[in-house]
Amino acid sequence: MLFRLFCNPDHRIFLVLGLIAAFAAGPVGMADPVLSREEQRAGFRMLFNGRNLDGWMEIQGRAGTFWVEDGVLKGLKKGRKQLFRLDDAGRVLQDGPASESLRETFSQHDVTLSARAIITTERPDARWQILDETDSYSVRRERGVVNVYREGSAYWLGTHRPYGDFELRLEYRLPKGGNAGVFIRASHHGRTSRMGMEIQLLDDHGKKPDKGKTGSIYRVVAPNEIASKPAGEWNDLGILCHGERIRITLNGKVVTDARMEDHEELRNRFRKGYIGLSAHSPHTVEYRNVRLREILGHQTTGHE
Repeated sequence: MLFRLFCNPDHRIFLVLGLIAAFAAGPVGMADPVLSREEQRAGFRMLFNGRNLDGWMEIQGRAGTFWVEDGVLKGLKKGRKQLFRLDDAGRVLQDGPASESLRETFSQHDVTLSARAIITTERPDARWQILDETDSYSVRRERGVVNVYREGSAYWLGTHRPYGDFELRLEYRLPKGGNAGVFIRASHHGRTSRMGMEIQLLDDHGKKPDKGKTGSIYRVVAPNEIASKPAGEWNDLGILCHGERIRITLNGKVVTDARMEDHEELRNRFRKGYIGLSAHSPHTVEYRNVRLREILGHQTTGHE
């Protein structure tokens, strides 16, 4: 039967055209995400193309946390590794798995200065970050000892350009015990959730709301209810940033609606910065259908 179809010139043309269309469409599950008519009219665009990480960059750690699979953006952070310890002059106290050349490089340059700065600071949790072309390292004062670590893979995935006023919509899914977050108006450097803002995402279905639960502006504003679905189910998240107003909608419910000027902790934070997707959890977090509508014409200040 197939042989007869292929021998017929007319059928052969349709068969070839069908194969071309199938290859152009790509593998099953890999179709580009599509905006709804309402979103098209409102001016939304896709912020994640469903195929690769174009338009994004991995922040605060080595690349490798985030990848794309079947149109879904996935994140799984890998932990840091201790290299060696230092005295207050930056000299190596204890050999570690680091190579001799690496120890020499650190002891002669940044680590010496960083170790001294940490030891003389009054902040017990102070740390310095050291970057090179391939890895990220940190020097931390912990229990009276200065430790040097090679940092794990990236903590979050950030946009290449900053945004001030916008509406962000996406879907996310967490495993049991999952922990993630969406950064808004954030900096690529420093404590992201305290310079910009983090919208917390947790596996907390059925829990009581507080400043660390899903839909909160992390550690500042608690959601009025927990609207997250059970682990393993997709959630719809909407974030509106317009001037002082921050509104969080989760699965069709407005869970947080706050003004930055009404909260002391938010008054001096950026009004413009990067959008980011984090992977705190030791388990894989997933994002899809990430789309954005910029709100133009409002004067914003903050991180450029």
